[in-house]
Amino acid sequence: FVFWWFASAAFFLFVIILVRKDIAFFNKVKGEVKTAVVIALMGVITSVLFFSAFSLLEPSFYAFLIRLATIVTIVLGVVVLKERFTRVELFGAFIALIGTFVLSYNAGNFLTLGVLLGIAAALTIGVQDFVWKTMVKDVHPITMNFYRTFAAALAVVLLVITLGLAA
Repeated sequence: FVFWWFASAAFFLFVIILVRKDIAFFNKVKGEVKTAVVIALMGVITSVLFFSAFSLLEPSFYAFLIRLATIVTIVLGVVVLKERFTRVELFGAFIALIGTFVLSYNAGNFLTLGVLLGIAAALTIGVQDFVWKTMVKDVHPITMNFYRTFAAALAVVLLVITLGLAA
């Protein structure tokens, strides 16, 4: 399932890139190799963590846990890019962190592998979103998504071949 998820997304993004004239792809790929590699690797790591945690946690709990990525993105934006952070946003981030702690603790999942993988996935998603935010002026978002989904599909194929897993 995971392979088809990413492969179909990569295919449709590639078609969009071919059809739309305003998205540079072929003539800029050589200049974007470093960007493509960074985006692709981050996408693969994030996907592995995301689906691993998802397989171990209840979906409703995981949906809340993964929202920590937004907090990571905001904090990185404030610290690195010097973006403004209001008191309301600070309060919201605090409530989200407390909610995650309470839900994890009450569910008896506080330090289980699924929760740790979910937090790691949220952190990598947050970092990935931040990196995308810094690159979006140079690379079209559709092109970035193509790099990410294509690399993730290839990574799934490699994992299946290497580990003998079922896709």
